[in-house]
Amino acid sequence: MTSSILDNARQCELRKKLWAAHRTWLDRCWDAQGQYIWDGTINSKSYRVKLCHCLAYLDGDANSIDKANRIIQTHFSDEPCHFTPSAIVDLLHWHRDRLEIPIRSLLENNLRILLPYMLTDDLKIQGYNDNHPYKAMHALILGGQMLGDESMINRGLDKLQQACDFFTHAGFPCEYNSPSYTFVSLAPLAGIAHHAHNPQARDLALKLERFYWQDLALHFDQRVGLPTGPFSRGYDADYEGLLASVVMLLAYLFPDEFEFDLHEELYKKGAQSTIIPPFAKSMLPCFQARIIFASAANYHLTPELINALFGTRDHVTIRGTIESGVTNITWPDATNRPAGAPDAHRMGPRRSLITTWFGKHASLGTAQYAWLDNKQAHGCIANITRENRRHPSANARYFTRFFHDDNCPYVYPTSLTKCFEDQGEIRTVQHEATAMVFYNPMPIKRHVTRLRTGIFRPIRFHEPQEIRVGNTRLTNFNTCFATPQPIAINEGAAYVGIIPMRLTDHGQSHNAALEIMTRGDHLSILISSLQSWSPIAMTYQQLVETNSGFVMETHDAQDFASFDAFCQMLNTAELDDQWYASMRTTTYCREGLKLSSCYSPWQSAFRHVTIQGKVLSAQLLEISGIDDPGCDLCS
Repeated sequence: MTSSILDNARQCELRKKLWAAHRTWLDRCWDAQGQYIWDGTINSKSYRVKLCHCLAYLDGDANSIDKANRIIQTHFSDEPCHFTPSAIVDLLHWHRDRLEIPIRSLLENNLRILLPYMLTDDLKIQGYNDNHPYKAMHALILGGQMLGDESMINRGLDKLQQACDFFTHAGFPCEYNSPSYTFVSLAPLAGIAHHAHNPQARDLALKLERFYWQDLALHFDQRVGLPTGPFSRGYDADYEGLLASVVMLLAYLFPDEFEFDLHEELYKKGAQSTIIPPFAKSMLPCFQARIIFASAANYHLTPELINALFGTRDHVTIRGTIESGVTNITWPDATNRPAGAPDAHRMGPRRSLITTWFGKHASLGTAQYAWLDNKQAHGCIANITRENRRHPSANARYFTRFFHDDNCPYVYPTSLTKCFEDQGEIRTVQHEATAMVFYNPMPIKRHVTRLRTGIFRPIRFHEPQEIRVGNTRLTNFNTCFATPQPIAINEGAAYVGIIPMRLTDHGQSHNAALEIMTRGDHLSILISSLQSWSPIAMTYQQLVETNSGFVMETHDAQDFASFDAFCQMLNTAELDDQWYASMRTTTYCREGLKLSSCYSPWQSAFRHVTIQGKVLSAQLLEISGIDDPGCDLCS
């Protein structure tokens, strides 16, 4: 177990140090009159980001305090926002006496106006974005407390109770394992648990806070200090395996557990940091403000949670259920609507099994079904430990995307993007180190030039030691093949195998059904379902019934006599992928394993899944190989 102590005194010390570093850096962004002068960019309309900056400024000397008051006065906005009421509550809690009386009154009156917006039913746990409801609860309970409004406190309490009741039938949060948004749920819950006068509010918030900490801890790869497994919502830092928001939070709370200095990366290196994602560097003050937002809370981790975060893992399986809501694809431009499509393509609601397996040097995680429209979700993530140290450069990350045309930032021409959106619906079947990953395109448009499934591996820190396609050892990582073949990748202490599934082939004008290329600091493995010289009109049925995917194998090298033996296993594996009566039936067999499933792309759920000949059954939460932190809410 880590020796780190995380009591209130320690968190106060960490907060003071962080806010001081933030103030020093921020002086390049604001003048004495509260005008923004930095030559970079900031999240436009980000009044709540400015309020986060003021948390740090108000903790400083007289000049810093005056500057914070000027920033609030100059940039005040009463526009409704999910973040602003909670940010005002934090400012008033920490710095009420340092706010000038007119500024304090401005914020309090704004809070009175904004609190009713937090009462709506969409700000409950419904299978969508968990973090918005928790910010609403934080604002209602603590804001109502500040304003002496019992009705707001009671409504916030009702929402807390509804959240606890919801998670009696789920093993993980709806917005599960989100490297970008888990901390946005944790901070308001921790704030309620620490500062609410109402004992029931404190108790419910504490249970929920620890429930979210458990989700984070069970999906944390302590070898490299990064989240692993599938996740509901994320951006470039998250799927690239860089400095994600939850990694910032952990490095802030447990600085001795990581092999990088958070303050140095954020405030000394900044745009020169190798672990801050490229897009975030263009909006660095906004990126830095995330940890200021998170640092406004005192957290309540049990020793069991801390042990789950940083304890050793080897042959560990984590499985739990999540619930997500209903979402639609529509076509505002009727000319872009695929022929035969209804007014809307509806997906969900879904109850999905989230599985993450940890070997000695590798982890693999999948989501049984897509989360909402899958744009921000990642249904298949693998981490390979290149070095045993908690630093992003120690990890080799694999993630997957289905995309139309050239809507990928890692093929020619490369581009900078905050979020590489998935344009396919994913389904998976996983047993330990092996997963079948199925894709069907989202019917987002009528005219299509290309349809491809991609497996991506960032190479900014290192490259694979060797790649083989079938029996061919690649001498460079830029080549193409006329037919899909098994791909074996040697990462040193672990091996990765990819066996393409391309049940539907709409034609390959480029004669490149399988492409391997390095572009934009990424290794891209692309399986093509369509290549055309010019856009072709596809029907709704053609798109939905385009079947693609792959089998992924992630194994510790020590489990094989050699890399040759691993390649032999892939090349002799049997894959049967059949389409009949709008159903896709697939069986994958290799030595020691048999997986099979059947689904229709017209329905969310599998008809059946069997593993080793047994029908898949799942409890709400199953933890095998490590101690249970004991923070679930399952009934």
